[in-house]
Amino acid sequence: MLKFNLDLLKIYLVMLKLAWFAEGRRTFANVRGDYANELVWFAKVDGAFAEVRLLF
Repeated sequence: MLKFNLDLLKIYLVMLKLAWFAEGRRTFANVRGDYANELVWFAKVDGAFAEVRLLF
C-alpha cells in the first residue's frame, strides 16, 4: 500500500512540474506578446514622427 502511495506521489510531482513548466511558458508567451505590442506601438509613434517631419 505504501509503495502504491509513493508511486502516486511521484506521478503527482511530475504533473505539478509539467503544469509549472506550462505556466512558465504561457507567461513567457504573454511577455513576448506584450513586447510585440510595444514594438507595434513604437512603430506607430515612429510613423507619426515621420509624418510630422514630412509636414515641415
